[in-house]
Amino acid sequence: MICANCGTENRTEAKFCMSCGAGVAAVCPNGHPVASWASFCDECGAPVAERPAGAAAAPAASPAPREAPSAE
Repeated sequence: MICANCGTENRTEAKFCMSCGAGVAAVCPNGHPVASWASFCDECGAPVAERPAGAAAAPAASPAPREAPSAE
């Protein structure tokens, strides 16, 4: 399974990229796991939307650093 975030080749069974940590497991809209090449879910029949490149889960942004109050 190729990571859409960084392009690293991962094991077929991988749920997360071993290089960048992004989610790589394919799921249908109802949350069932599906093969990366599948067009439809084999459990519920829902169409599997193609993920655009870079659409994998991105790491959460860090909050902006706070300035320490000045001790005058």
